[in-house]
Amino acid sequence: MRTKSWKCFIGGLLTVAVLTFAVTAAPADVLARSNGKGNNNKPLGQVKKIEYTQTKKMPFRMMGDVVNHWAAEPVSAMQKQGIIAGFPDGKFYPQKEVSKNEALVMLMRALGCEDQAPSRSSLKLVTKSWAGDMVALALDKGIITREELKDFDGTEAAQRYEVAMWLARALLNNDGLENVLSGEVQFSDAGQIPGYAEKYVAQMSQAGIMKGYPGNVFKPRNKVQRAEIAAMLFRCQYMFSLNPKFNYIKGIVDEVMPSDPAYISLKVGDDDNSPLVLVQVADDAAIFIDGKAADLEDIEKDYAVSMVLNPARNAIVVSAGSDGAAGNDDADEEEDEDAPEVDELNPENDAENVPAGLDTLVVTFDEKIYPVKSLNDIKEGIEVENITDDRSIDIWDIDIDGRKLIIELKKELDEDCRFAVDVAANIIKDGQGNKFAGIDSEDWEFATFEDEDEDAPEIDELNPEDGEEFEGDLEEITVQFDEKVRWVGKKPNENAVIVFNRARYFVIIPDDIDIDEDELIIQFDRELPVGEYNISIPSGIIEDLSGNEFSGIGVTDWTFEVVAEEDD
Repeated sequence: MRTKSWKCFIGGLLTVAVLTFAVTAAPADVLARSNGKGNNNKPLGQVKKIEYTQTKKMPFRMMGDVVNHWAAEPVSAMQKQGIIAGFPDGKFYPQKEVSKNEALVMLMRALGCEDQAPSRSSLKLVTKSWAGDMVALALDKGIITREELKDFDGTEAAQRYEVAMWLARALLNNDGLENVLSGEVQFSDAGQIPGYAEKYVAQMSQAGIMKGYPGNVFKPRNKVQRAEIAAMLFRCQYMFSLNPKFNYIKGIVDEVMPSDPAYISLKVGDDDNSPLVLVQVADDAAIFIDGKAADLEDIEKDYAVSMVLNPARNAIVVSAGSDGAAGNDDADEEEDEDAPEVDELNPENDAENVPAGLDTLVVTFDEKIYPVKSLNDIKEGIEVENITDDRSIDIWDIDIDGRKLIIELKKELDEDCRFAVDVAANIIKDGQGNKFAGIDSEDWEFATFEDEDEDAPEIDELNPEDGEEFEGDLEEITVQFDEKVRWVGKKPNENAVIVFNRARYFVIIPDDIDIDEDELIIQFDRELPVGEYNISIPSGIIEDLSGNEFSGIGVTDWTFEVVAEEDD
């Protein structure tokens, strides 16, 4: 008789190194912070996100698809604090939409509440899921209301106005917004914001936590991406010090000592007589200068610096700014109200279905535009980047046709890649000389889709379906194709299929994978535990009988949730 046991390995857990030297001469308000102990009420198998027990050197490794991404700094900072985690393939998928469950779990972790137990009364109102405890705790903390919970579906993507409400309530509970006026929403699409959410959107905008889009629009119904919520939480942490388990310190660098261990001395406060503070930098600290990954030795005297300190008072995130700003806490600069504004981007920002082969990009303004100097000056002020391959795209020519700025590329855009476009400020003006404020690359991103083999096998049915809540015992999952399929060469190992439990951050290796005519069968030696799952099947292992290969299933393309059976 076979003994039933899981074949699994822990993946995606964040472990932070600890050294023995503490911050010396730190301000009293930094050193006196509580470590915020709470009740341990983690679901079975949940592993504490951060353990300060490791002593050997382990340099920080950024997740693969975050390197050179605009959100590299906030994503890495939130990763170091255990607020977010990547997938088993080493990627973060920054453009993936964040579900309401995920958003609330991230926020509760950012508040340091992951060890606290929710009330029984709140648990009764929350749908059972991997995030149930955190959603119930959010209800206890006033982050979400009972009225909002009536129509709450945690598997749906979180919308911008919802995240604005949750963040604002968290900061108000934490006294973080006491100096931020509620005010009125200044965005031109304010009418699309639900009335009960308007003051929260205004607060988040005025505080610089959430920013608008070109054309002074907020797009309240837009779905929030993983990179975006990391950036929002990052700003909240640095501006308002949300988590009592971590300390935050800002100052001006006096000296960097890249010794072993390394230290930074900095001046805290505006007074010339302010004391110097000496902070030890952890061996695996994430270091950034102007939002880009860097080495500690690259930080120079008089740079502004913000640091996250772990409970041992070592810096685990160091954010430096060469221009006197650090921590990514800058709000949008006040723009000229009469300046040209963007009416339309083509392709649209966040478009995911742009045809490969496109060689022209167009910006349409709300009025006629002109070069401030010359068309060549505009050309030099525009950058088009292939984020996926980390390379620049050459521009062939620039033209202006009335309200349109036309960007012609030297080569057609590759398929299955993500692109970003940056237009510098003060290179375009209107007829009265008012200058355009530019477009940041994070505000104009789009992706081309892969031109797949039309004869390749396609999926007819997934079981469980993508996005399904499965109630009951689940020991087998299947992929139904539109034709008979077979293995490409020899049958692969069971671990070719990645089954990732996102609630507990581990990968489950199937007991067996097999093909029965037009069906791929993935079997486990016992039922899957409650939790949300991501299934990934690589390309190049399955083909039809004519040799056309199946393109695979990406790690974010097949998700489902196993929920506990309701009691009778």
